[in-house]
Amino acid sequence: MVGLSAAVAAGAHLDSWAHGHVAATLETFFTPWHALLYASVAATTGFLVVSAAWIGARPWDWGRALPDGYALSLLGCVLFGIAGVLDMTWHLRFGIERSFQALISPTHVMLMVSGGLMVSGPLRAAWRRPGRSIGWPAIASATLTLTLLTFFGQFDHPFTSQWSALPHPPVANEPAEELGILGVILHTGFLMGVILLLVRRFDLPVGSMTLLMAVNAVFVTMIKGADSVILIGVVGGVVADLLLLTLRPSASRSAQLRTFAFLVPAVLYAVYFAGLIGVDGTWWPVHLWAGAPLVAGLTGLLVSLLVVPPAIPEGEAAAA
Repeated sequence: MVGLSAAVAAGAHLDSWAHGHVAATLETFFTPWHALLYASVAATTGFLVVSAAWIGARPWDWGRALPDGYALSLLGCVLFGIAGVLDMTWHLRFGIERSFQALISPTHVMLMVSGGLMVSGPLRAAWRRPGRSIGWPAIASATLTLTLLTFFGQFDHPFTSQWSALPHPPVANEPAEELGILGVILHTGFLMGVILLLVRRFDLPVGSMTLLMAVNAVFVTMIKGADSVILIGVVGGVVADLLLLTLRPSASRSAQLRTFAFLVPAVLYAVYFAGLIGVDGTWWPVHLWAGAPLVAGLTGLLVSLLVVPPAIPEGEAAAA
């Protein structure tokens, strides 16, 4: 299931790359990247249907016949098929979306939601099992789930929209500065939302953060093209693993959890701006590039308060 989910994610990212690089020369729904995406979804659907039918379940019982957590993946496959037909109709009626338009198109939003239901199946299955152990398939599923979130937010990801890098982007200073900081905040929220949910629920093995952050960096960066910024994701993941091993954050160790939630994104973006300055240079003043990692850290801290809120005193809880 993880392999099929990875193929779906790869197909989606390849399709996004095509919308940004070659869609201007095409006015058709029938493209090689659409073929890869829909073939991957068809294979995933077939795998789930065969898995359910293998034990003799009838079609209306397939959802209950699948292992716990996978019924929503099958629903995602069905919804993806419906959204695919609507998307073809949309393309034939309104033409091919280009660049940012492709992310907000109603049928593409439906496809992304459906894809999220598919790839998160192994994570849901692990979540519903007792105990705090987690296997690598569930970690890979969480990685692909994060990838679907950053896929939607690719229009302002610091790894691809490098607003602070030289040469100066073809927009005024203030919008470029604001978009750069907003990208840091948005993607810190996505990243730490997934990481902290995992930390709250599971005892994560060493290497899980490196896998999650490195794979995510590869997927989102390759939408625009190969870039050494991928290494920032790898370094950030290694640092996150070291912090995970050192601090051992959990819901019962709130101080360590808050520290972890602050340090992971703060270090990631400190390394990001250090690398950016060393490779490309930056036109941002020191006030911005030095403050951005702190903004990322505070964003991670705020996300931790949502994922693991402070405990309510016993007397107030009883009164409530």
